[in-house]
Formats: sequence, C-alpha cells, structure tokens
Amino acid sequence: MVSEHLRRMREMRRWEVSELSRRSGVPANIILLTESGEHIPSQVNTVRLGVALRVDVTHLLKVRESAFDN
Repeated sequence: MVSEHLRRMREMRRWEVSELSRRSGVPANIILLTESGEHIPSQVNTVRLGVALRVDVTHLLKVRESAFDN
C-alpha cells in the first residue's frame, strides 16, 4: 500500500511530515491522510513525494496503481 511505503520511507530519513511537505510541495494534511490509508495521492503528488524522498518514482506509481486493482 502507498501508505505503508510512504511512512516507511519518510521515517527511514527521520523526517517529520512537515519536512516531507516542505521538500515535496505536497500539503502536510494530504501526506497524513495518505499515511493513514484514507487517501490515495494523485499521480502528480506521488511523483513529487517520490522525488523528494529520492526513491524510484516508477515503483511508487505502480504501488499507487495497485490500490485501484483491489
């Protein structure tokens, strides 16, 4: 799930939600909703988060898309 990936990657960097928000340009409330599993970020926000976290954006997009397969 996107929520698990996002939280794990953010915590590995020891970033607060506010830091990821600042680096990605994605509002903190969207990040919190995503990490709680209540929201699936848009493709644009997924890319922004992936770039900020310096992770494989293609993989993160695939994880996001899999949420719609269920």
